[in-house]
Amino acid sequence: MPLSSLEIFDFRVYQHVSLSLNPHLNLIVGNNASGKTSLLEAIYFLSTGKSFRSAAAASVLRGGAEKSVVTARIFGADEQMHVGMAITKHEKKVSLGGIETAKVSDIARLLPVLVISPDSHFSFMGAAKHRRSTLDWILFHVEPGFGEIFSRYNRALHQRNSTLRNGTSGKLLDSWDIEVASLGEIIHQKRNIALSEIRRHYEAMIKNLVGIDDVSLEVISGWNKEKKLVDCYRDDKERDMSRGFTHSGPHRNDLHILLGGKKSQDIASHGQNKLLISALRLAQIACFKEMTGKKCSLLIDDLSAELDAEHRKKILNILRKIDVQVFITATDLGQLDFDEWESHSVFHVEHGMIKKLEKSYKSATNTGSKVVNFPV
Repeated sequence: MPLSSLEIFDFRVYQHVSLSLNPHLNLIVGNNASGKTSLLEAIYFLSTGKSFRSAAAASVLRGGAEKSVVTARIFGADEQMHVGMAITKHEKKVSLGGIETAKVSDIARLLPVLVISPDSHFSFMGAAKHRRSTLDWILFHVEPGFGEIFSRYNRALHQRNSTLRNGTSGKLLDSWDIEVASLGEIIHQKRNIALSEIRRHYEAMIKNLVGIDDVSLEVISGWNKEKKLVDCYRDDKERDMSRGFTHSGPHRNDLHILLGGKKSQDIASHGQNKLLISALRLAQIACFKEMTGKKCSLLIDDLSAELDAEHRKKILNILRKIDVQVFITATDLGQLDFDEWESHSVFHVEHGMIKKLEKSYKSATNTGSKVVNFPV
């Protein structure tokens, strides 16, 4: 569900801001280091309890503040719901409809969010967990029981690893083998189903955005596909015990973008990889919309970074057709073509202050350039 309003307290550069948001397109403009990215980060934090800029969630605390709080109202089927996320150096607190809850996932289900940033392709290429999350994000939002299965798998995997490190074998290890393998097979199966769904949308995005024919997505199983997972655990028992961790399983699944059968990160240019991964995020959104009928929010930090005007226009046109709530940061609105959107709002950021601009911005000449003037 899209955000209708947002309020931020002591988050990064912001002491306090309150915004009324557009359900379609929200443009955040300002100079570098003015706080544009922090606004996107606040939305992401509200949905996930995490930062997409730092592994330390408490880094969002404004200098000298003991607590950061982000609250919002989101559009529901019949009414707006109030949601909130607060963090101190020691704990997080989540609230839904004014009632405190312990689960960040409760907000995440109501407020699905994805990010495209200048570093997205580095994250995707750098760690398998970021690639796997492409499929897990879809499953979390379309499969009601996936989150619980995923949590049970990780708990059982932790217990098996502890048993391995303690040097315990016999019936205890056998029982964990069965539990981890059973849940692991389910996760792998569901990821393959998600892959088949997202693959259709990805092919369309690649055709429209990149113009490359021989692109495909592939999931690497994380174990010998000739065997059942439980048999891998039994065969690998000595190796796992010597190393103290479980080698095989869906925690070693990987997702690859292939160009002509080869990994894109090995052969594609920097710019190509950026487009390939941007197309994958668009495919996630389209898949989510088709499977749920709901809107999600996409945060795009500096769309103009390394993307030319043609590809920026294509991305915005695809997003407009999908019908998604979009937040885009920019230093110059003239780099963005948003005339065809049903509606949009513009926010100017300066020194931790945000002002919503009431003026409408349209292309003003037949040269194709955009004339944008706003008060500062």
